[in-house]
Amino acid sequence: MKVFKFYSEGNYWAYSGETEEAAKAALIEDEGEIEIDKTEEIPESQWDDKIINIWEDNDFDKKPFKSSIREQMFGDNKPQQIFTSDLSSF
Repeated sequence: MKVFKFYSEGNYWAYSGETEEAAKAALIEDEGEIEIDKTEEIPESQWDDKIINIWEDNDFDKKPFKSSIREQMFGDNKPQQIFTSDLSSF
């Protein structure tokens, strides 16, 4: 698996996938058609170093817990969202 970070209109989404196309397809399935401004691959060597803030029940008044990209990867090899800056669905 690989992890790709997609940028669009000031937001970003990171998705895993076997290929960039598979990760992008999962993003579009989740978010609808969006115009991608930029895409970058996050190398596996950085998966343990990139820290993600996660809020229980998306309650931003609570203290977030910390996780890494690797800890958010599930073993089924299907494309999945790892993190996002887009809070519009929360």
